[in-house]
Amino acid sequence: MPQDHDLKWLLDRTAADIASEYQRIQARVKEDPGTAGDQGEENWAEVLRKYLPANYHVRTKGRIVTSNGLASRQIDVLVLSPSYPVGLLDTKTYVAAGVLAAFECKITLRPKHIDTTMKTVAELGDLIQADQFMDHPIICGLLAHSHAFANKKAAPGVLVTRALDAAFNKYVKYPDQYLDLLCVSDLGMWVAERTVKAKSDDDYVVTVHYYQTTRTQIAPVARFITNLMIKLEASDPALKTIGQYFARAVPSGVQVARSATRHWHYPEDPTRL
Repeated sequence: MPQDHDLKWLLDRTAADIASEYQRIQARVKEDPGTAGDQGEENWAEVLRKYLPANYHVRTKGRIVTSNGLASRQIDVLVLSPSYPVGLLDTKTYVAAGVLAAFECKITLRPKHIDTTMKTVAELGDLIQADQFMDHPIICGLLAHSHAFANKKAAPGVLVTRALDAAFNKYVKYPDQYLDLLCVSDLGMWVAERTVKAKSDDDYVVTVHYYQTTRTQIAPVARFITNLMIKLEASDPALKTIGQYFARAVPSGVQVARSATRHWHYPEDPTRL
């Protein structure tokens, strides 16, 4: 993408805003961690409001409720479909069929946050699978301003990938339970890639792995927005054109790490493909 491309300038400014907010929030995080966390969530909610279509609804702090009355843990930021009932927008319990994406947010990412978020996502996958009215997956992500991954023997990005692998192996039993996106604004972007290959009419192999790109000339925040748009195309075809534009304008960057590949054979439980 040309260096003077307007989109790159706008996305870089968004990334700089996240970095500035990190410094501001960190200055008072010890005084009031709860308020600091709320501010961090609102930062990411504003990023989503800025780049997603205007008819999407972005809300903070809510639970997802299935048609059979089961509720998720509280989620930090939720993206609701354009068709979501207006009268239900501020109830803090959101109808699962109208939720397109759910994100946990952290000011400073630590290994325990990846573990607890993967657990939350796996539990959400179980809830959604039991809801017969769901016709789309909920995209799940973990968003962080910065990180506290430090080790003299390995780079921070490698440590994040290892933490993702460990949490995946610990909690994910089916290929509808994993974290789709992980963005650390000043470090990198991790994206889950899933493929389904038919071996025969009644036998499929599902493969999932994560790939990571580093913070090069394209900020991780820019890659997060692009990958979210691409994943949202499955439930909203209207996003296809703009998503493809972003993907063309924001190169994927250098792939520096890829987790081990996991396979599932079906029809072990074909409802969970």
